[in-house]
Amino acid sequence: MSGVRGVVDTERLCEIDGCNRSAHSGGRHCSGHAKRVERGLSLAVPLRENLSLRERVLQLAIDLVRCDSENDQEWERCWDALEHALVRWSDSIRGRRGGLARAAALSASRRQEIAKQAIEARWDPEDRIRRIRAAKYRRAKERRRAMAAR
Repeated sequence: MSGVRGVVDTERLCEIDGCNRSAHSGGRHCSGHAKRVERGLSLAVPLRENLSLRERVLQLAIDLVRCDSENDQEWERCWDALEHALVRWSDSIRGRRGGLARAAALSASRRQEIAKQAIEARWDPEDRIRRIRAAKYRRAKERRRAMAAR
């Protein structure tokens, strides 16, 4: 960091050849290489790129095709990595589309009605007082049971 708060010195880069990431605070390496030093791993191996799920799946599929089919252990490793990425990708798609499907299943008037009911239930003063009293009653009842159990 330079003398001005929030301004990063561009000259402080990771010391590893070919790495153009900024150096970790107070260190000589970027956060990825610093973690490798901490774990005792080789610094010669390049860091994994930050890819989107789609790019990661594509790269893993290419790696599987290029994999030596004679080496069963290597092929299984490539297949497992691809399978894991595909599962994550499908989960993200299902999550995005699930919310849209639920919203589309209700008409606009029904969604508005549900929202109004939620607001009324939340801000109805009488209902709020009833809930507070019920909670106080439950706590008092639990205290009496605890005292009786002693």
